[in-house]
Amino acid sequence: MESSKEQLAAPADKLIGRVWHYCTDILPTAAAGVSWREFFEASQRVARLNSPESGLMTFDMDALSPQTFACVVLEVWASEMTRDCPFKHERGMGELPECDLGKLVTTQQAAFFRTWLLLGEVLRPTQILDARERLITRPAPNRAVVERHWYSTASQIAKEPEMTRDVVPGRLPGGWTTRGDWFLTIGPESRSRRLGERAIDLLCRRRDNVSRLDLGIGLPVRDLRPTEASDDEFNKTLETALEIIDCKTALPCRMTYEQLLCLTKVSKTMSLRYLWRSQIPRYYRCDRVFEHWIGRFVASAAAWNRQLKGVGINGFVAYDSKSGCVSSVLTEQQSVELAKAEETCKEMCRAMCCHLIKFAYSGRKDALKTSTPDEECEANLI
Repeated sequence: MESSKEQLAAPADKLIGRVWHYCTDILPTAAAGVSWREFFEASQRVARLNSPESGLMTFDMDALSPQTFACVVLEVWASEMTRDCPFKHERGMGELPECDLGKLVTTQQAAFFRTWLLLGEVLRPTQILDARERLITRPAPNRAVVERHWYSTASQIAKEPEMTRDVVPGRLPGGWTTRGDWFLTIGPESRSRRLGERAIDLLCRRRDNVSRLDLGIGLPVRDLRPTEASDDEFNKTLETALEIIDCKTALPCRMTYEQLLCLTKVSKTMSLRYLWRSQIPRYYRCDRVFEHWIGRFVASAAAWNRQLKGVGINGFVAYDSKSGCVSSVLTEQQSVELAKAEETCKEMCRAMCCHLIKFAYSGRKDALKTSTPDEECEANLI
């Protein structure tokens, strides 16, 4: 690939090609998957091929809510935990003590630091933070090489004809993808359980699931196949709200449900698995605290990367150094700056850990009966 600004070396060409094929091929040949580090570097190289005047960013997302960015952080972080990741692929496991955010911030601190070395390299604070360093909600600006979407937000792009030819749906890199695990239920104070069950049955019937899929509202929550049809044949005829370019006719067409399932298929044997937030103990009580702190980490990570660039390294080189990559050798000055950034991260993790515990165990006697930092750091939170 050539540009008036930069000519990529052969290894960079191969990296972009491998990432592209893994993310967009219906049946990827790269069985081992693609890491977030490879994905971000390939995206940054593509962004650099465009002129600075285009304003093209490396990475962005549709910030439907602050939880969208929290999910991105969890996905990258869990992927960096490798063998020690406590999350389980299976659904319905309930809360797992080893997945407690306070514990993870302490035990998986190195993986957390590597996560922010990557995110700090590809994200600008102005993309997702307001003046008070809090996460904002806004639609995707469609001015980035790659954007992270939910099905409902990605479907909105199909409604903009000028965007159809510039957007290609693809699978996520890394080892984990966050999935919603919300349920309909009938409260114990309900006066008619039978009527409630009827309402749930109407909301979850096949016809309504197909309608939500077609309108781009959400993915099916149950099996859509009629009993007399086979899965493959039925899914080939079912269309989603996403649009792609047909390879044979070069014209826009709807992506079929079968193609979407191939892009999002996960299993124990594959490199990509589902991450269920319901496995995080008391996540419903500390999610706002987590959102607040990752907003502060965005600003800090950007500052670390500026300081690292001042001594001649970027976030990817620093990441390779912390990952034990043999080819990454730093000078003494570079090592000092990287150590300062890591120490800042540790101090922020210590304060965040206390803040998470304070909210997760609010009003409980065992709030401070954990192997976490002492009460002294709580004074630094306010």
